[in-house]
Amino acid sequence: MRTHTRLLTLLTFILFLPIFFPLFAQDTDNALWTTIDIKKKFSHGLALSFEEEYKMRENFSNTDKFETTIDLSWKPLSFLKGGIAYCRIDYNHPANNNTPTEYWELRHRYIAYLAGSFDIGRFGLSLKEKFQQTNRVGVDAGVNKSNPTNVIRSKFEVDYNIRKSSFTPYASVEVFYTLNEPDGVQDPAATKMVTELRNAIGVEYSIKKNLSVDAGYLYCIAKDWDKNALGYKMGGYLSGYTNALTLGLSYAF
Repeated sequence: MRTHTRLLTLLTFILFLPIFFPLFAQDTDNALWTTIDIKKKFSHGLALSFEEEYKMRENFSNTDKFETTIDLSWKPLSFLKGGIAYCRIDYNHPANNNTPTEYWELRHRYIAYLAGSFDIGRFGLSLKEKFQQTNRVGVDAGVNKSNPTNVIRSKFEVDYNIRKSSFTPYASVEVFYTLNEPDGVQDPAATKMVTELRNAIGVEYSIKKNLSVDAGYLYCIAKDWDKNALGYKMGGYLSGYTNALTLGLSYAF
């Protein structure tokens, strides 16, 4: 068992090693992501939660977005959970060539997910597969822009249950895979790619049985679409990095 634990620790370290490279690369932004989550548990594994998230960008100097999520989940087995959710996103769109000033853009996101978990000793392993569709209000789809956008998100997380401690450290990696870019058509021949990669480490502290706080660091690598000679999107290239401080508060009743 000790050998297995050492092996799991080594594999986890290797898995999340890329989180440290490069921390100060070109086009790196420093951000703050905060979350408040309130969950009501019902019988038969049902739960309803409300989450409010606030994000800052541009070295903590500007609002990025507000995200309000309502989530209905069902846990039929101790190791399996599924759910559906709706998220309203108020995005502070940066200025660009078409709009010289910032403006607010409303987005509606619809989510379905399935998550599984498994314990090995004091380690907890989990895998979450999520499908999300995001509709940008007032934005027309075209050859170079899809609306809505369909994305698969795969998140793998490892945590460690410290004996007789209220602290639970964790690490995770999440991959975003776009299904219908760049032309807005769900076509197997269309170009698809990994558009975002998030690596995170942090610790959760249980104040009470139903109240906890969370603090961590998240490193995000985002990709954008390249264009061919005719101006059509054709593939991906590295476009930016984000160092994010994450803070969260969770309450369940």
